[in-house]
Amino acid sequence: MEIEVRQYMDECNRLRVQLEEVIRSKDTFADPEELKLIEDRFAGQEQVINGLRVENSALISTINNKDDEIRTLRDLFSEQSKRQRSKSNNKQVLKSKKDLRDKEREILRLNDQLRASRAVIEEQRHKLEEASRKQGNNGSILNQSSSTTTNNIINNRSQQQPLTAANNNPLMNSSSVTAAASA
Repeated sequence: MEIEVRQYMDECNRLRVQLEEVIRSKDTFADPEELKLIEDRFAGQEQVINGLRVENSALISTINNKDDEIRTLRDLFSEQSKRQRSKSNNKQVLKSKKDLRDKEREILRLNDQLRASRAVIEEQRHKLEEASRKQGNNGSILNQSSSTTTNNIINNRSQQQPLTAANNNPLMNSSSVTAAASA
């Protein structure tokens, strides 16, 4: 029992020392100057945190504004590219229309040349018919000389004005002109 009482006394002393330490440490917290320093430190940290929050929200709004500007510029750029493409397409269309008008004029000019050639051929044929009547020859000489004259006239015209369209044009082909003249 003495041992138990002694242990009990040691335990009580130990607890009393700890209690005194706690009371002393509580007194330091109870010191108004230290409390004020701690409160000032917390208030400063709170102000820094609030400042960072405000700065963060300002940066977020700036980033959103810049994103909107980028989207606007991207849309403007795409519209500008579409306009340039449509302008280049319009230029190509205008050029194609001009080429078409030039080809139509060339076709009209070639048609006029064909009519003139037919008139010359017809005139030559009439002259040959009259000459053959005067000489009393039959129509076989007329057909041979008519086709020879027609070929000569067409060859002379094509040598004077070589045209790629005339070569591709079936109306200017010598065999079709000969067939038309003999018809």
